[in-house]
Amino acid sequence: MRHLVVGAGASVAQASELGVPKEFWPPTMANFARKTWANYAPWPFLQAFLQYKGVTLAADSDPREDFYVLEQNGNANIEQFIEFAWSIKDNLPSEWHGAWNGFMRFGIGDPIALLINQGFQKHGIDFVDLPVTRRMLSRFTSDDLILSLNYDTLVEIGLQQNETNFTYLPNVTPAMNIPVCKPHGSLNMAFDENGFSFGDPRNLFPLFQTGDPRLPYVGLIPPRLNKTYEQTPMARKMLLPVESRAPQSIVMWGIGMTESDIDLNEIYRGWAKKAEFVDVINPDPKVAPLIETVIGLPVRRFAAADEWLQQE
Repeated sequence: MRHLVVGAGASVAQASELGVPKEFWPPTMANFARKTWANYAPWPFLQAFLQYKGVTLAADSDPREDFYVLEQNGNANIEQFIEFAWSIKDNLPSEWHGAWNGFMRFGIGDPIALLINQGFQKHGIDFVDLPVTRRMLSRFTSDDLILSLNYDTLVEIGLQQNETNFTYLPNVTPAMNIPVCKPHGSLNMAFDENGFSFGDPRNLFPLFQTGDPRLPYVGLIPPRLNKTYEQTPMARKMLLPVESRAPQSIVMWGIGMTESDIDLNEIYRGWAKKAEFVDVINPDPKVAPLIETVIGLPVRRFAAADEWLQQE
């Protein structure tokens, strides 16, 4: 039994292999704000955050540029901003009712879906072939687990292109299907007050009939500090079936172990009690030692997916 944990670096690796122009690459933590705010400013959260940070807002200035300066100087990052926005979202004036849902859609869901559409879909419908994703996924079976931290659906498309059956957790997984766990949410999800459901992974812009109360993107879990899955029942339901699994090895492809992954780190450490090692696929040499420290297992580092595949 093996576990594959997939992060944003995996989607970037696929984009790079395909020669996708960098402006259409999915966001990483380092450029998340610039990528998702290109055509949107998260009002009123950003202005309030900048004031909290002591930034004087000029009448003619773009608050996004003020944030980028703070970010570049190490005085702020996207996780801090979203934690701040989360903390005030229920105390906004009545005229800003729904601002958080708007941020989830227009500041995260829509822009990421558009980037995936521009970089990986033909004519806005079918996905192009995803070679490195398919090669990686071909090494995993129904005994294994795929934990994707990405909103995009490249993993699921890769499984479909390999003609591999899979099931989204927390749904009951048939014996021949690979379980796929997406605790941060997914672009093909629909949300309402009663819960959530997954749609076709090729459909990144869910459309609902008039009168249907479901909405896209609003249940996504953004990267924010101090988050716990107890605060998000959706993630809790998804993770419950995987917490007690005991893999012999763990493969981490394109993840960076961000500050906001406190709960996930606990799950990783639980898996490590039976695992022998962690394979880390990441071009950044600083990531593997960090993962070794956090998880407490020996790490084997590979700069790229094909390097890992060659030793399999």
